[in-house]
Amino acid sequence: MFDAINKKGYKVLDALVNNAGEYADGKFDNLDVWEGQIKNIFMSQVYMSNAFVKKGRSKNIRKIINISSVYGIPEMGNPDAPHYSAAKAAVVSLTMNLAKKYGPGILVNAIAPGYVWTPPWKNTSKEELKACEDLVKIGRFIKPEEIATMVVELLNNDAITGEVIRIDGGLHLTYVR
Repeated sequence: MFDAINKKGYKVLDALVNNAGEYADGKFDNLDVWEGQIKNIFMSQVYMSNAFVKKGRSKNIRKIINISSVYGIPEMGNPDAPHYSAAKAAVVSLTMNLAKKYGPGILVNAIAPGYVWTPPWKNTSKEELKACEDLVKIGRFIKPEEIATMVVELLNNDAITGEVIRIDGGLHLTYVR
């Protein structure tokens, strides 16, 4: 991908937004689901970050923004999808370690969304959607543009690195007592 970008004449890469992940639930002993979630969610962000660090060139401060999940924050793990939670937690750890290693030239942060209204939710039953909304303190799904607003803020701000910013509408408050 980076080679293709360079071939198109773009010689400067200031930012990478790593947004990968498909939620999969399943039994703990289903190793195929574990492998798929780790590859899809975590390893894709490792590969892209590695390429960005090596091939991205800029005179500016460069930025990596990883999209994790509220379920990747340790106290929030989802026992019905331990593979998803573990892969997203690995993204949180990757974020912290890249921020430590590559700062100040590359600032690395993560966003940990809660329930975001994206196409996969469209086939979900009304009952399940309502149950999710009832868990969220704002009483609704997060809009994709609300996540995008934070991405833009992180791209514009040179004073934030090594942070995981929760945008979950208060979902975490349901679990923290």
